[in-house]
Amino acid sequence: MPGVFPPVVLNGRLLVDGGVLNQVPVSVLASARADITIAVTLDGYEPHRGAALPVSTSADEQPDEEWTSRLRHTMGHLMEAEPLRTLSSLMAGRSRSQRSETSAPSVEDLFGELPPGLRTTDVMTMSLETMQTIVQRYQLASFPPDVLVTIPRDSLGTMDFHRAEEQIALGRWLAAQAFDHAGMVSGDIEVGS
Repeated sequence: MPGVFPPVVLNGRLLVDGGVLNQVPVSVLASARADITIAVTLDGYEPHRGAALPVSTSADEQPDEEWTSRLRHTMGHLMEAEPLRTLSSLMAGRSRSQRSETSAPSVEDLFGELPPGLRTTDVMTMSLETMQTIVQRYQLASFPPDVLVTIPRDSLGTMDFHRAEEQIALGRWLAAQAFDHAGMVSGDIEVGS
């Protein structure tokens, strides 16, 4: 957990938590002789639990208004940049005098409002989580475990130690589901108490 486990210097190299690049290190077991490989990831997503932003659940074509709204949301600050205004004017073939007379549309005119409460740190966190998810998917595709237990990312906060009993019960239930999905009978596996 970057930020929780401090970086260290070893032999002149700065080392950070390995979870940054390899959250589920199944690859280290590639040459191991094992009857079964079980991996647990805390990178699951459960859409009905506290999603910060709405997610489109359909691949159907969306109305132009929705597409335009999303574009406005995404591109807001880019349109405010003076270099982009100048470039847009040049590409449109306007002269310098025409550029000064014509004002560029404001962000408010082009783009919708951000979701309430969305902060820059939220966007940075979502971006980091997205990158880590992609890296994890590639790694698990290269070295797939026999059983993958996926815990929803939003099922517990970092400091929710007081909810350990609830999380353990969820983990046991999800493990049983994963074993069943893998075609293994979860009842045959002894779970520690």
